[in-house]
Amino acid sequence: LAQQGPVNTAYVPKLKQHPLELGFAMGLNNLSLSGGEGGNFRTGVQPSVEFSYYYALNKTWSLRTGLNVSYGYASFRGKEYDFVEQVTMHSGSMSGYLAEYHYSVPMVTEHYNFLQANIPIMAVWQNESVHASFGVKLGLPVFRRGSYSSEPVDFYTVFPEYGITIDNVNDGVYWGTLPEVNERYKGDRYKMPVWLMLSGEIGYQFDQELKRNAKARISVYFDWALTQCSPVSEQGFVTPDGNYPSTHTFINCMNSNMIEKYGMLSFGLKYTFKL
Repeated sequence: LAQQGPVNTAYVPKLKQHPLELGFAMGLNNLSLSGGEGGNFRTGVQPSVEFSYYYALNKTWSLRTGLNVSYGYASFRGKEYDFVEQVTMHSGSMSGYLAEYHYSVPMVTEHYNFLQANIPIMAVWQNESVHASFGVKLGLPVFRRGSYSSEPVDFYTVFPEYGITIDNVNDGVYWGTLPEVNERYKGDRYKMPVWLMLSGEIGYQFDQELKRNAKARISVYFDWALTQCSPVSEQGFVTPDGNYPSTHTFINCMNSNMIEKYGMLSFGLKYTFKL
């Protein structure tokens, strides 16, 4: 029998690889304020972990999807916030009249924490040293928690129909100072949408020492939300009670007219390696 010679590997087709990647990122997020009665959101840290799957189209282009889980922290601070809330009185000596409560908030601070699952759909271009991707991410909120604190709030009351301003104590209910308040909240009081985000990344690839012929990458990235979220309520930060004029209900900033709309922007550094 004739002996079979060595196989010429140049004619053996290569299987198309679909590599998996694991990435870790540390970035900053900023809830961007639109409208409202003053104040600003502050940037907070946002660590994340990402598992990615690549579908190769050719040597240069591929598609990427996967799952990114990020933890976000941000805050909001409002200064010298003045507003008016109207209510019809149902008890007290001014029962039946429309009352305008004028509130003055010297300082209010709110903190936000959230865990979010992001699903990317990205187009990827790469060569030996450069890796760039651009596409969209769908951000799904997993949990949301917040807290707020306010310095003492001064208020006085005007009765437009009656033609007077209450500038003295009348059973202690028509003007005064509300004590400082601190409260935590979650769930419906912290509304976050399903974010649709534009996402981009560019990085430098290098050989991964732990695994032969594998690449690692250091990148800069950004996620910018196309969707925006509006507060649930159009009320002010403090709401009076017409049945009990001495009762004032505080609601968090994110659900009051202190904030008209808010979006989200995050950016940072990412380290990624092939599995």
